[in-house]
Amino acid sequence: QEFIELYNRSLAPINLGGWFLKARDSEKRLGNVTLLPGEYLILCKTGAFDEFSSIGKSLAVPGFPALINSGCTIELKNERGVVIDAVSYSDDWYSNSEKGNGGWSLERIDPNRFCGQSRNWVASVAEDGGTPGTKNSVRADNPDFEAPYLIWATAISENKIEIKFSEEMDTTIMKQVSNYVVSDGVGLPGQVIFNSGEVAVLSFAGNFLEDKVYTLELKNMNDECGNLLTGANVEIQWVVVKPGDVVINEVLFNPYPGGADFVELVNISQKAIPFYRLFLASRSKGLELKQVYAVWDSKSSWQPGSYLLCTPDSAGVSDFYFSECPECFLEMEKSPSYPNKEGDVVLLADSTTVIDEFMYSGKMHSIVLYDKEGVSLERVAFISETNQPSSWHSAAESVGYATPGYQNSQCLREAPVNKVVVEPKSFSPNEDGFHDRMYIKYQMRKAGNIANAWIFDSNGRLVYQLIKNEVLGTQGSIKWDGKNETGQILSPGIYVVLVEVFNIDGQVMKFKDVCILTDTLE
Repeated sequence: QEFIELYNRSLAPINLGGWFLKARDSEKRLGNVTLLPGEYLILCKTGAFDEFSSIGKSLAVPGFPALINSGCTIELKNERGVVIDAVSYSDDWYSNSEKGNGGWSLERIDPNRFCGQSRNWVASVAEDGGTPGTKNSVRADNPDFEAPYLIWATAISENKIEIKFSEEMDTTIMKQVSNYVVSDGVGLPGQVIFNSGEVAVLSFAGNFLEDKVYTLELKNMNDECGNLLTGANVEIQWVVVKPGDVVINEVLFNPYPGGADFVELVNISQKAIPFYRLFLASRSKGLELKQVYAVWDSKSSWQPGSYLLCTPDSAGVSDFYFSECPECFLEMEKSPSYPNKEGDVVLLADSTTVIDEFMYSGKMHSIVLYDKEGVSLERVAFISETNQPSSWHSAAESVGYATPGYQNSQCLREAPVNKVVVEPKSFSPNEDGFHDRMYIKYQMRKAGNIANAWIFDSNGRLVYQLIKNEVLGTQGSIKWDGKNETGQILSPGIYVVLVEVFNIDGQVMKFKDVCILTDTLE
């Protein structure tokens, strides 16, 4: 049963006769009841009065207004119509999806705090799901001394800026257009429109120039509790996202069991692109766009040069692959499905303009890969033609067959020559922490190479094949721990390392070097 609890925090008894309870557009007069200092009162439907009165002091309200689950504004007014208290609750305040589904009340933490209410209410922790008529289960001192900050300030059109703060701000101050100034002659907004106490839209008479960076100055801002805003100046840019600004850089469409697809994007422009402007999609057999989903609805901006790993399940990627940038992972609320055999990855700006598109196929993987499950396709260069087959290669085995959120293993570099070297020349696999392994370090001018590597003793006898038909990146290393096929450490001595590298063009390269395996090194 729904209820609203009142609490008399004053030192005097209060008679509620003639007072009003308002929720949404429904306003109901309260009956004649006196609330003593420190006393609680349960307001409820007439049909629920017997149930609640057995718990605590209660008052039936004829026509008790419905409290919608998603949230609404509740006001308590005295007999003169003066608002004594009000709260605009939201189901987001639960901070617990299970409790937000129903059966749990929202409780006020600190009855002596009247500002920043979104951080002064939380789901009850009582076993019964609420504490009607008694002290709240979450009650505690909860003053607000924390300074608000700007979450985003984004140009959402040629003449509008949306700003979002970390908490409810003082709306009296926020309404004053003189508290907002944009540089380069744009000046003050003509209008400030509130979407909530945290979000406002500023409208300007003139238009912003495309891709020009402006400075928005925020003056005299503070939250409802009087804490001053930190970071009062912010850069603003009206961005028009065009083909070539963002590229599809890596795609995993055939994940391991329990894993997830991903599409890696890179912002190669000089623009700070709002996330909400980007969409991923696929195509039907008739080549019509389908499954068009926003990458993220946030109006915060994606910085130039950054990677973005889009996936329906971040854990389905991070559980299988290393990443230098876990913070680059973005778990999409809804995402297109990409078939294992072949399909289309479509990147759109504003859900309509195609800015990159990759028509992939499992046949694009390296021919030496027996099992292509869990292997991503990597773009060799940002400026390469997206649908040129030579622009894509299977990720290297040395990186675990994918590089989510960071530089591709097949990324072309300015390598003057193909190079393979052994480092260190002497190593001792005795686990003393000093040169315990030997590394074959390579650097290739082109992507898509496959390698074999053998270890021979000083008499030319094969003692171990280190790798067989391994897909290489454009640079990397292959480790040898001094052991043979049976896991035994070989005898100290001189060993010859032979590396054979070939590609699908028929080019074969051989590299030979030597190393010394010893017992100890000083």
